[in-house]
Amino acid sequence: MHADAETKGAKPDRVVISFGPQHSLLEQRQVELAWEEARTLSPKPTMLVFAAFEFDPEAAKDIDGMTKEKTGMTFLTAQMNADLLTEDLKKKRASNQSFWLVGRPDVDLRRIAKGDNKGKWEAEVKGFDYYNTRTGTIDSGDTAKIAMWLLDTDYDGRSLYPRQVFFPIADADGAGSTGQEPKS
Repeated sequence: MHADAETKGAKPDRVVISFGPQHSLLEQRQVELAWEEARTLSPKPTMLVFAAFEFDPEAAKDIDGMTKEKTGMTFLTAQMNADLLTEDLKKKRASNQSFWLVGRPDVDLRRIAKGDNKGKWEAEVKGFDYYNTRTGTIDSGDTAKIAMWLLDTDYDGRSLYPRQVFFPIADADGAGSTGQEPKS
C-alpha cells in the first residue's frame, strides 16, 4: 500500500490507498498485488482505494468485480486530476478537487437479432453506482440522474476516444438528446 487513512466519524474505518503510475495506466497486476497485501493487514481495512490518472479497462473491471460481499471491504477508483502532474498548475486552494471518484455504469449489451440493424449491438444504460462521500455507502443512481455518457464505437482495448456523447437530461422536455460526434 502507498498510503493509510481513516474515514471521518464516531468510529473511523481504516482505508488503504494504492496509487497508479505517473505516466501509464493502473494495471491488473497492481490490483492483484494491492488486494493480496490488503488481506494481510491488521487491523483489516474496510476500504481499498485505487487512485490513478488512468485505469486499464481490465483493471477497472477487476476493481468493479471486487464487491464487499466477496471481499469484506469496499473497492473504489479515484481519478486523479492531471493538474497534479504539473507543479505550476497544481491547485492552490483546499476547496479545489485533485481527485474525484469514478461512478461505474450498469449496462446491458445485446446483439440485435432482427430487422435492419441485425448483427449490430444495442447498449442499454440502466443506471450507475457511486460512492456517497456523505454517508460512506455505495449508492445506485437511475438513468434520471445521468447527465452525460460517452460511447467509443471503435474501442481498441487501450484508450477510450468517445465518438458519441449523449446528454439524456439536456432537453427541457426531458426527452434527452441524441448522440453527437465530438468536435475537435
